[in-house]
Amino acid sequence: MTVPARSDRGEPELPPDYREIELMAKELLELRVACLSQSSPSTKLIQRLDAAIVALKQIDLDAARQTATRPEVVVYLGMLIKCYPAGAQDAKIFGRLLREDILQLDPPRAAVAIACRRCRLKYRFMPSIAEIVEETRSIIGLVTSAVEFASRIGAERDRLAKDR
Repeated sequence: MTVPARSDRGEPELPPDYREIELMAKELLELRVACLSQSSPSTKLIQRLDAAIVALKQIDLDAARQTATRPEVVVYLGMLIKCYPAGAQDAKIFGRLLREDILQLDPPRAAVAIACRRCRLKYRFMPSIAEIVEETRSIIGLVTSAVEFASRIGAERDRLAKDR
């Protein structure tokens, strides 16, 4: 699945980055908060819920649910480590410890990809294992909450429409 394969030009294809899942997860969390904080449901909120229901049909949330395999974790973490200049640490030991710490979290594959991308964009220098694990935990929470809300968004929309 995420093991880079050679493309026609000889360059490896990058594994999926799951940006659409990250964007959808953020939207779903905003909607969840809006649903909880509404004293009286608004037409705008119901329209946003309708739009999210349509958008969810276009996104494969299986990647947000399925636990990342060891090879998938190795690919994403390997790409993260390779983005930074070699430092004084032993990359093999660092990589092995990082991989094992991430695997212990049983993260969804989308969470690993999103966390690695966020680390690349956030840190100028190679982040510590603790920083990468914390970023991954944060994304696991985001993805898990979004998937849970996605499973009941239709019922939530109907409840709010009925209360109007």
